[in-house]
Amino acid sequence: MVDKIKVKILLFALSSLLSLSSLAQSRIWNLEREEKIPAPPVTLGIQQIRLQIVMDSRSEWATPGMLPAQIAKASKIFRQCDVEFGEVEVKIVSFTSETIMGMNKESTSLAGERNLVAGELSPTRPAIFLFGTQIPESARAYTYSVVKRLSMGGPKVESLKDVTILTGQHCSNKPVPGAQASYSTLAHELAHLAGDLTHTEDPNNLMTEGNLKTGRLNADQCEKIRQYSLINYSGLKSPPDCP
Repeated sequence: MVDKIKVKILLFALSSLLSLSSLAQSRIWNLEREEKIPAPPVTLGIQQIRLQIVMDSRSEWATPGMLPAQIAKASKIFRQCDVEFGEVEVKIVSFTSETIMGMNKESTSLAGERNLVAGELSPTRPAIFLFGTQIPESARAYTYSVVKRLSMGGPKVESLKDVTILTGQHCSNKPVPGAQASYSTLAHELAHLAGDLTHTEDPNNLMTEGNLKTGRLNADQCEKIRQYSLINYSGLKSPPDCP
């Protein structure tokens, strides 16, 4: 009970940061430059999801060629579902020491992540925060269901919806037991967001909890991903009917 009260107090205090976006951003990161990874040519029948990324310039993700390669691998996995990633807006930043300390100190709570979202980001989603290995290994996705659960009985945290956080360890599959060459942690977390997908016990799947993690998605998972509200339907003759 005491822990629950502490978490509620912490979330209530942090919610005030969302109204101080310009101040919060200066305390969270220093912007070094902005880049774009262009969208692939539009293909009839292929839907695109735009991404916004905030990447630590000192992280393993910032290694030349690393991020485009990881986006391309995730796109290849999503194309099973007739979905790919479109234009990617990338902010290359240096996170402040306060942010790094917060992410280390609050690695099991929402504090560090909420501070990040308080920065002035455009409304493009999903938003991905890529850290280095200076904070504990982490791969988190704030799906619709997760945010709804976190908001029950406490401060609303809708600002976290469609946000994922990955540390530098996940540039490769090394931290993931049973991961095969076709597996991608980035694709796994984005599948959580796009399809509100949960883990599965089925082997040979991107979302499996077992020891055979691959890049495969099944028909039911693909159907859920294709219903993602942030898909750009420019590759279709017309958007699908709303449920």
